[in-house]
Amino acid sequence: MNLFIPPGKLFAVDTECTGLDVWHGDRPFAISIFNEQGEYSYAEWEVDPFTREVYPPRADINLLRKFLCNPQITKVFHNAKFDIRMLHKLTGVACVNMHDTYYMLHGYHTEEVRALKPLCQKLLDIPADDQKDLRDEVARCRTLARKKNYNIGVSIENDYWLPRHLNPKNRLCQRYCIQDTERTMLLFKFLEPVLIQNDTEQWYEFQRRLFPAVYEMETRGVRVLIPKIHEEIAKYRNEKETSLKTLRTDYNWPDFNPNSPKQVATLLFNKCGLSPTIYTASGQPSTGIQAIEGMADNPVVILLRRYKTAEKATGTFLEKYMRVSVKELGEDIIHAEFNPVQPRTDRFSCKNPNLQQIPSKQSSRSIVPLDGRMFFGPRKGYLWASYDYHQVEGRIFADVAQEPSMLKALEEGRDMHTECTLRIWSGIGNPKTVRRAMQALEISAVHTGAHRPPLVLQTLKRLCERYHLDYELQPAKIATRWLDEFEWNIVAAEKSLDKKNTRNHAKDFLFARIFGGGLGAIQRALRCSVREAEELLTDYNHHYPLVDQRIKEAAREARRNGFIFTRFGKRVNIPDEKYYRAMNYMVQGSAAGLMKLALVRCYDFLKKNRLDAYLVLTIHDELVFEIRCIEEKELREILWTLGQIMEDSQGRLTVPTPVELSVATENWMKKDDVKWYTQRNLQSMKMNSSVPIKRIKL
Repeated sequence: MNLFIPPGKLFAVDTECTGLDVWHGDRPFAISIFNEQGEYSYAEWEVDPFTREVYPPRADINLLRKFLCNPQITKVFHNAKFDIRMLHKLTGVACVNMHDTYYMLHGYHTEEVRALKPLCQKLLDIPADDQKDLRDEVARCRTLARKKNYNIGVSIENDYWLPRHLNPKNRLCQRYCIQDTERTMLLFKFLEPVLIQNDTEQWYEFQRRLFPAVYEMETRGVRVLIPKIHEEIAKYRNEKETSLKTLRTDYNWPDFNPNSPKQVATLLFNKCGLSPTIYTASGQPSTGIQAIEGMADNPVVILLRRYKTAEKATGTFLEKYMRVSVKELGEDIIHAEFNPVQPRTDRFSCKNPNLQQIPSKQSSRSIVPLDGRMFFGPRKGYLWASYDYHQVEGRIFADVAQEPSMLKALEEGRDMHTECTLRIWSGIGNPKTVRRAMQALEISAVHTGAHRPPLVLQTLKRLCERYHLDYELQPAKIATRWLDEFEWNIVAAEKSLDKKNTRNHAKDFLFARIFGGGLGAIQRALRCSVREAEELLTDYNHHYPLVDQRIKEAAREARRNGFIFTRFGKRVNIPDEKYYRAMNYMVQGSAAGLMKLALVRCYDFLKKNRLDAYLVLTIHDELVFEIRCIEEKELREILWTLGQIMEDSQGRLTVPTPVELSVATENWMKKDDVKWYTQRNLQSMKMNSSVPIKRIKL
């Protein structure tokens, strides 16, 4: 079937491929091009059944190149990144002037289903029988293909080429592919005016600007350090074997299986005599991580947790990193997939692998925590510059609430959470401050004192000797004397013990409120009594009266309209039963908008100046750039400019949004803070640089 381009300037395009993994050789074997008048062209190319290689005619490739590169022709895709990348690998050219109904859909309704066929069945009443017919036929063909020793894909979707290969007269894949382009065209026509009606047309146009930046970020990929992974796998395998051997030997159970909940329950609750703390829905004792956390000191629990940690580290993370990596110019590279419109709030999601959920020693609850960032780092001759927004969600909340005391603290460069801590938990004679001091010194009623850290023990000993008090009998007096030394500043007092518990509680309290939580959420976040939660809520509303008011106003708006708009023009639909989360969606959506604005502007800056520097990762509130190691003063100029771009919200926010910069030359875990990148040093750095600011275009 020879490809041709029907007349017109607007086309829907869809490809069928031998799989979903373009980096490991999957390629398009069929393409459909559909115009506004309903005219279409379809081509299906031969697939080698043993190698799965595709053999398109040279004439078809040349025609596709001209089609994709023509700026006068508008191309419409559903989930464009997949099709464009596949076509890029096939033709060697990038697609220009394109639309994506997958992105448009997010501007239409954030709660809507995303898959093309069920979406069109719901919105346009187009049945999906073509998919069922093709899948049934492919399933039958896969049985025949196995008998011929064909190289069969891992799933039915990977073998849509089989029916025509086995029977040249079979047209099920053709029907399926053409109907997908028809669906895409009709969906585009449906969504285009709706975006205008929803006031989300500008938001969608910004997403189109975002597309090439994300596409090139994925194309660049990140270097993964495979030798280091091999070292860790060997360590964890040894950990698994040692733990399992000890369990089987010590408890005389030669075939004990630590992955069997029933056997683990028998070991814990029958052989070891431990008492269950959590039960499953069926009433059986739970052996999950939460259930055994309270038994952490038990030797068998320690062995089980060490085994599980090692198994998860190798199976969930390390082995997957090796599977998805590819060799490029002698280095191992991972090309993760970033989706800028998957979550409701417009945050990025990531998969294959999820580099936004790499385990760390701080986030892990494992007994032997894995710091996954050690396995990623810059290419040889480059460094990584990581810019992380500082407390961005708290700052955006202060901006939305327009709470004067919060705004003043931010404008003066003070920490908002510390400020809140000092307002509520400090002040001479404040009983809440005394309670917090007792908790910090670990002499409150909830502490046994069995494992007090050395700093705490030294402080208690000094206080007792100096004031002739006994902390066991007079804890409140000891706490009071200790607070006197710091003028009742609980933040400074805790800092002397290398703690910041109260500040963290202030932060947790604020986010519990932002996320729409009431007393129950506050109680859980702070692990306090209902009475204490009520008291804190009263104090907080007294010191920050506009906070509760703004949260309630956002909830009323969401309930009235069914949606809210973020500071960056993103419409977020909110179901009736979730209207209380309106402020959360406002804050997270605005943080996402700030990040995307920075991403696009930084990408444009690097491209305009043709710098040997690339965006490689976006992780929550962090952007990571890979920059060629160059002369220090010029590097400072680039780093300074990227930071300035990120800190500029283009007037969308009234609060400062500073970033923290760190640089890594070896791996992502070994990052060094760049001390010279501070607000007070920016001007002097600018004046001392050997590279004029005007040389770099913004």
